[in-house]
Amino acid sequence: MFGFVYYYFFFKKTPSQDEFNLGNNVGLFPGNEQQPGGGNNSGGKQTSVGVEASPVPKYRKISQKPISGGIIVENIDKKNTDGDIIRYMDRATGHIYETRTGSMKQERISNATIPKVQELFWNKNGDEIIARYLDEGTDNIISFYGKLTLKQNIAEGTKTDIYSLDGSFLQKNISDISMSPNGKNLFYIIKKQGTASGIKSGLGTTSGVEIFNSPLTEWLPEWTDGGIFLTTKPSYKTDGFVFKLSDSGDLTKIIGGIPGLTVTTKNDGLALLYSRSSNSSFGLFSYKINDRESSELKIKTLPEKCVWSKKNKTIIYCAVPRIIPSGQYPDDWYMGLTTFDDMIWMIDTNINIGSIVADPNKYSEPPVDAINLRLNADESYLMFTNKKDYSLWGIDMKSYQTEELPSDYAD
Repeated sequence: MFGFVYYYFFFKKTPSQDEFNLGNNVGLFPGNEQQPGGGNNSGGKQTSVGVEASPVPKYRKISQKPISGGIIVENIDKKNTDGDIIRYMDRATGHIYETRTGSMKQERISNATIPKVQELFWNKNGDEIIARYLDEGTDNIISFYGKLTLKQNIAEGTKTDIYSLDGSFLQKNISDISMSPNGKNLFYIIKKQGTASGIKSGLGTTSGVEIFNSPLTEWLPEWTDGGIFLTTKPSYKTDGFVFKLSDSGDLTKIIGGIPGLTVTTKNDGLALLYSRSSNSSFGLFSYKINDRESSELKIKTLPEKCVWSKKNKTIIYCAVPRIIPSGQYPDDWYMGLTTFDDMIWMIDTNINIGSIVADPNKYSEPPVDAINLRLNADESYLMFTNKKDYSLWGIDMKSYQTEELPSDYAD
């Protein structure tokens, strides 16, 4: 997971695990907090936010308040023409909201309260989560597995439109975690007795099997269709390495000896984007794993601000800073000492040419420092979180026109 989350855990405090109903199976109790958009808890009914009839802009701010994480789920109900489903968790309360790519209407679908979740993982169906936060007073990292289930209307014997969120707690102090692409399994790192253990488990299980052990304790896992990759945690002061983890627990070095190395691996595990720190800045590179070929891209951004296309094997979508201030990267950005003002680009890594998908300035919108970029299944919609305030944004990719490139990127 992104390195800034590692730093975030050590600077933020969250409510104690004891505030919840604990045990192997737990139900998080509904809260009565004020909702985004002004609605209160209304028993078993949804809370709507916004005006359903409002036109949906191409470049859209989805959440007005900070979120913990969002997901786009493919629309399988052909009778509903409002597009794919967007779900996100409100950061302050843990309540879950739902909207669609083609609608401005928003509804609260779960009022289970999990305050101040710092990191959230969704399964591909958008109905199971791993929520992570700090235990106040102890600084233990808590990881909660939850499943959304439609509640039953006891009086009428029918399903309601609001979900319960029930689940269980995983081991304490999981330092880093990655979900399998099919959303059914986890791989996570636990530190103990000066070593790091890599555990593989089912998504909803509280125990797993150790498949990896290392005297190096700082690892970032990334689970792709091509396997599990492990990257050493980055700093401009140290050289970083990427390894592929076999099913038997063996490590194969992919690339290494790179200062400030951060990585985003391609979905099929055959290529990766990586950054290299140099001269108070950094560069972005594409690396073909089988060919062992590395090429520097013309744009400058961090791999964590990019997402690989699944439809076109050479295309990436990235949030690209207009200006990169002199600094110690990636450390300054992770710790919030530097923030960026991004445009969203599409780049062909094979021919090293890009075009601008969206520029917030042209929509009279505030600057964004985009992270957690996501594409829906047909790549007609792109979603990201603004690191400046953790609001959620979306872009309708069907209607975008290639915009004129800035002169300094036109070479």
